[in-house]
Parts: sequence; C-alpha cells; structure tokens
Amino acid sequence: MRKIILLVCTGLLILAMAGCGEEANENKVNNSVEKVAVVNGQILYRDELESQMEQVKSQYKQQGKDLDSEENEAALAELEKQVLEEMIDKTVLLQEADKEGISIKNEEVKSQFDQMEAQFGGEEQFNKVLKNNDITVEKLKQDMSEQLKIEKYIENAVPEEEISVSEKETRNYYDQVKEQSSKEIGNYENLKSQIENMLKQQKVQSVQDELLESLKEDMVIERYL
Repeated sequence: MRKIILLVCTGLLILAMAGCGEEANENKVNNSVEKVAVVNGQILYRDELESQMEQVKSQYKQQGKDLDSEENEAALAELEKQVLEEMIDKTVLLQEADKEGISIKNEEVKSQFDQMEAQFGGEEQFNKVLKNNDITVEKLKQDMSEQLKIEKYIENAVPEEEISVSEKETRNYYDQVKEQSSKEIGNYENLKSQIENMLKQQKVQSVQDELLESLKEDMVIERYL
C-alpha cells in the first residue's frame, strides 16, 4: 500500500507529495509501536509482521496470485495469522537458545551464505533472486544466524539418534526419487550429502514441532490479531 501511495505522489504537486510522506511516516511510526504478540514479555511488533508478509506476498505474486486483491482478503488474513505463529515459534526457540548461552560465529553464517550463493549460480544471480523476493543480504544473514542458533539448540536438547540420518535412509530416498523421475537425477554419491541434509532437516522440523508444543505450555504468550 505504501508503495502505491509513493507512486501516486510522484505524479502530483509538491504539496500533495509532502502530505503523502507525512501519512506514510505516521503509518510507519504506528506500526513500529503496535503490538501483535508478546512472548514471555518480549514484544513482537506490527512492522516485523508486515515485513514478513511482504516477503510472502512477493513469493505468491511470482506465482501469479495477488494476495492484496479483494477476493483473497480472507486468505490473506489467515496467512497473516500463520506467519505470526511462525514468528512466535521462532521467538520461543531463540529465547531458549539464549538461556543456554548458544551463539553463532560470523564464519558459520558466511559458510552457509557462500554455499547458498553457489547453489544459485554465483553472486550476481543470487542477488537477483534476493531482490525479486524483497530480501536484503543483511536480512538473510540475520535469518541464517538465528536459524543456526535454533538448530544448535535443538541438537543440544534432542538426542542425536533422533535426528541422525542413516545410509539406508539416504539410499532409499535416492532410489525412490530415481524410480519416480522421468529425467536423469545424477549420481548418488554426488547427491548423497544434499539428500542427507534434507532428510535431517525434515527430522529436525518434526522434533522442533514437538519441542515447541512442550515449551509453549509453560510460557505466557499473548496474541493481538
């Protein structure tokens, strides 16, 4: 909405342009102090939620779906609640990680960032992907750092055998995909590490959901949507 306002302003008189600027600034101030949730005393603000929603809407728009349209009003409201719940879950896990004194080094973030950049074909192509999804490099690195902290917390809180991936599981997954795919998927040894990481992430997610349910029972969480 603010982008539309700014576009309209550029075609109007300076006076009208100034008026729009004031309205946008006022909205920004209001959003920065409006609470959408409180997790154990930590406030989550409207502008944080809107930032997440802009990324989600951008991704949907690339698929040809405009969430800001009137026909998608109900879907947008439901999606906003889901995104808020994800923010709450993330806050809960980060709070627990901080209690355990878990920290992430810059080198760990850089290593993961470089790997992702390489997967997208290098810096130039990766920057295009980030721009298309309204994500800055700084924001991505912050998200990576927080995700790594959460993963370390879960790994410390959960026995290794619950999230480890065996050679048999990796091989079975590869064989299933190869059998179902109409195209050549590549050599097993070349894909083994990627498959293992993916399967581990699935296990981590499952364990994370169970852990969250337990943690949230003992927390004071208020929602304002």
